[in-house]
Amino acid sequence: MKLRLILPVLGLALVGVLAYSYAGAGPIEQATEGGTPVGDASRSPVATPVGPRAQVRFVNAMPGSPALELGHDSLMLFSNVVFGAVSPFKPVAPTRFRFTLRGPATVGFDAASVMTLVANEHYSILAVPDTLGRMTVRVIRDDLAPDSGMARIRLIRATPRLDNVEFAIVGQDEPLFRAKTESGDAHYRDVSPMTAGFRVRGGADGATLVSLKSMALVAGSTYTFVLTSRPQGAVTAIVFSDLADESPRPVAVAQQ
Repeated sequence: MKLRLILPVLGLALVGVLAYSYAGAGPIEQATEGGTPVGDASRSPVATPVGPRAQVRFVNAMPGSPALELGHDSLMLFSNVVFGAVSPFKPVAPTRFRFTLRGPATVGFDAASVMTLVANEHYSILAVPDTLGRMTVRVIRDDLAPDSGMARIRLIRATPRLDNVEFAIVGQDEPLFRAKTESGDAHYRDVSPMTAGFRVRGGADGATLVSLKSMALVAGSTYTFVLTSRPQGAVTAIVFSDLADESPRPVAVAQQ
């Protein structure tokens, strides 16, 4: 149930090109400049819950970070997760977790977040920058069930010191999301199935930060857009989908 796509921006402009398709959803294209793909295009099956389990996955959304690992106490959950990667779901016991984020020993950081997980719920654990640009852990419960016949768009912001962000469908004047300041919450909006591009604007002058070429939005699926940047740095959009009745199909990463 998941698909991911990364679109970094050079000087607030989008980079990289990639087109792909999946059954029933039509083609999806990545807007570009430079077109250098990095990463893999392998499928990552979602873990099936066994008994009272919660499902967790890890998203490395920390710009410039090394490959990261995420664990709980002595339990290793995910390892070698590069910037922009979205792991498959993994079942864990529904209990109080202290998620600990680490990189290579030479990097010298240790971030953690504590949360009680609920059985049969899904969670995305993200490595993101805080307001000072330091790495931190954010745990978000996944609300992946759009209204009947609709597709769901989810926006997660991790763009410290970037205000007045607007996220809109290309060709529509009214944005889907508008936020004056940074928020740790995820924002949701259900839309009719369509093929559409997206545009992200922000800052004092309302400049275009990210432009996404057309992608097919399928009924019953959720599309997550993670906007991330270091303070006053270039913005990167990490995009992944939880598709109705399908295993996830991660796609290659286009890196500046």
